[in-house]
Amino acid sequence: MYTPVKSTPKEIYDEIIIPDLLYAMEWLPKGDYTAITRPTKKSAIGFLARAYLQATRWVDDKTDYYENALTYAKLLIDDWEDDGGANYMTFMYSNFDDVFSEAENYTNKEALWKHAYFADPSYNGSSNGAHVLSQNHALFRCQLTQFPARENNADSYVTWEGSANGSFMPTQHLLSLFVNGDGTLDPRFEKIFQNEWKANKDFVWTKDFANKFDKDTTVVVGQAIAVGEDAIEFILPQDTDYVSKRAAKYTSKHLIVDYADVYDDTDKSILMNHSYFNTTPDYKADGSVENFFSYFYPSLTKHNTTKFYPQNVSKLRFGNTSAMHILRMSEMYLIAAEADLEVNGGSDALGYLNKVRSRAGAQNLTGTVTVRTVLDERGRELCGEWVRYYDLARTGMLDDATYLSETNPALAAYFNVNYVLRPFDTSTFLPSLNNDSIYQNNGYGF
Repeated sequence: MYTPVKSTPKEIYDEIIIPDLLYAMEWLPKGDYTAITRPTKKSAIGFLARAYLQATRWVDDKTDYYENALTYAKLLIDDWEDDGGANYMTFMYSNFDDVFSEAENYTNKEALWKHAYFADPSYNGSSNGAHVLSQNHALFRCQLTQFPARENNADSYVTWEGSANGSFMPTQHLLSLFVNGDGTLDPRFEKIFQNEWKANKDFVWTKDFANKFDKDTTVVVGQAIAVGEDAIEFILPQDTDYVSKRAAKYTSKHLIVDYADVYDDTDKSILMNHSYFNTTPDYKADGSVENFFSYFYPSLTKHNTTKFYPQNVSKLRFGNTSAMHILRMSEMYLIAAEADLEVNGGSDALGYLNKVRSRAGAQNLTGTVTVRTVLDERGRELCGEWVRYYDLARTGMLDDATYLSETNPALAAYFNVNYVLRPFDTSTFLPSLNNDSIYQNNGYGF
């Protein structure tokens, strides 16, 4: 048993994280675009910019931290814009298509740091090793196997489209961020989300499945979907053919999933129940039945890959050997925009944001930039890259339920400010302390 002193987050940043990154910036090699796993100078500089910005969550006098966040972000921005990456090997693709291109995965020039797991028989010989190292390729996929023309099999698993069911569903708020003021979609949406899937299993519509998926049984029962044919299609109001596709959803051979049957724009929520058009005694029009359409939704493709190590094919255990892009150059512009709000009153913030948007072919923003403007742009550019919680916590959006009430009211109902911080482990760590009662974060037992 021992009695440690609990350091403050500010102390962790000031005494450990930032000094380590400054040391790394000085001593890491310049490297080249092929560097994987081992960080280089630009990795350290990028993380310095991110760390200084994130530290503002924990300090009273934020000025120096914002200034340093801007300084280090601009160090990389200026290296790219003024020197073509001569000093730190910085790079921004001119075409957004290249950012998540599999052909660019290992040598991605825009990645400030990327990491790939190593897998071969000498290192991961057991069947329960390599396949769990990275699951990013599957996490953001919808529940494809809920439709019987899709199954999770070895041949499909290793394709770019994949076949394993995922876990993370985009919220109504996230999808709304990609809708422009004129009703069109931000070009990034179609480049990073998948809305259509082919069948990888032969399927013939039965009456039971037709009833379950609200089909006109007099039309679809007996129709067959062969491997390689359209199986699932998610349609959005912004699609040019939305009206005609929506009219066909009850009679189409493949499953057409209507945005309006999954998301509620008024309540900014996901519809958990479905009101049937083609009613039966089991499938009613009163909204009392489980929404089977909610298993299908736009699926993020940033982490899709065909780079797998076949560890145990019969058990669908494949090691993902693609490179994860942990930090990208475009984030430096977003960090600079947020820091500029505090350092310069936002005089340059719009320019930084529009550099990111124009590269993606999106409409330039106009008007006054606020923290919410930056947060929204970070949502569009960085969704699925593991930073959103930190963004919301840093900017005070989780200080109370206000932000969630505006963007995700159903989640706001469960908001508890204590849960913004996770608890310390109560099984091994806290029982080893003499002062466990003061070490645990607020709102948790010890």
